[in-house]
Amino acid sequence: MNYNSQGGGFGRRSNSNSGGGRSFGGGRSGFSSGRGGRGGGRGGRRGQTLDISLYNQTINQAELTIVEEQKDFGSFESLNLAPEILESLTARGYYSPTEIQALSIPVVLGGKDIVAISQTGSGKTGAFLIPLLNQTIAHAKNNQIQVNLIIAPTRELALQIEKELMTFDLRKLRIGVQTCIGGASMGTQIRGLSRPNHFIIGTPGRLVDLFHRGVLQLEYVDAVVLDEMDRMLDMGFSDDINLLFSKIPEVHQNLFFSATLDKKVQPTINRLAPTADYIQLNQPKPSMFVHQEAVHIDRSNRKIDVLLDILQKEGRTKTLVFVNTQIMAEQVSSQLGQSGYITDFIHGGKTQKHREIALKRFRQTQIDILVATDVAARGIDVSDISSVVNFDEPMSYEDYIHRIGRTGRNGKFGKAFTLISR
Repeated sequence: MNYNSQGGGFGRRSNSNSGGGRSFGGGRSGFSSGRGGRGGGRGGRRGQTLDISLYNQTINQAELTIVEEQKDFGSFESLNLAPEILESLTARGYYSPTEIQALSIPVVLGGKDIVAISQTGSGKTGAFLIPLLNQTIAHAKNNQIQVNLIIAPTRELALQIEKELMTFDLRKLRIGVQTCIGGASMGTQIRGLSRPNHFIIGTPGRLVDLFHRGVLQLEYVDAVVLDEMDRMLDMGFSDDINLLFSKIPEVHQNLFFSATLDKKVQPTINRLAPTADYIQLNQPKPSMFVHQEAVHIDRSNRKIDVLLDILQKEGRTKTLVFVNTQIMAEQVSSQLGQSGYITDFIHGGKTQKHREIALKRFRQTQIDILVATDVAARGIDVSDISSVVNFDEPMSYEDYIHRIGRTGRNGKFGKAFTLISR
């Protein structure tokens, strides 16, 4: 196989976690959008056009070996959290917050609006769940209900947030949770909303549908979370988000979290949360645990042959392959299957059941390769992905960051290959 690759060495970054504990809320999932697979990778993506120089810049950065001194961000006990939360965190081995958690939790507990930007896998989910849960418990002790609305761009991300929230003993705390996503039973969600809920987690399209049906009561919302804020505020979701915010009480708390901040959405952020505190830990950059290669393909090679060559050299490792369209996801998966690999694919056009089964098989290593559109780039809770291959070049540098961020997680090294046609 004739192709040229340009690669960088591995780098290192600190674990951002002292005392031997783990970081809470560092892994998340997200494959499909809330309304019939919107954002399913059919083109027309927002963000800057990706220039080849950005690959070179990224790879040059990865050539540096960076060893940072492990930083101490204190303990969860120092954040004045409720005993019930501390007990639950300690029982699962979480003693120290990550940097984004240490900086964000006091701001949220102080009742302020926040815009927080931090890398994938840095614990952003815990940065908003922990303080909101703390506030909810405090209100409950005073016989008051705090209603928290958490909006996520994808169904699986919403389910992952619910999963992390449920790791606390919510039944003991008598805290109600209802998740509202497309592809799931509308009747079940309507019945769930008829009960008191402290947390409502959902995708924009389904939340709007439930509001129009008169079963989602937004006038009681006290706090709103936009997870993956930059995706939430782009053109694909802006109408739904604007509608939801127009029905929420004027006095409420805004919590906006993301790994990247697109300048195009800044005016919307200024309008929705004009007095927010900003926490931006770093400029968006690929994980320093990811070895990156730009694979240049000349006209004499087929992309699928180059992909097969990469897979053969890497061996049977857990690999995530990104493409830009739903049709391509199915075609690449089929071609890999014909070459003897056990594969599956995920995109916004598949049913919720198909996506859940495919992700489960991938997580349990029942398949070698998962082919996905960009809806998968916003975080999946699979910690041992060894390689990411950009079969199609990402449409923006932000997308590139999120794609390769699926590997090199939780202190493990990973590889990322980007196929570039000349």
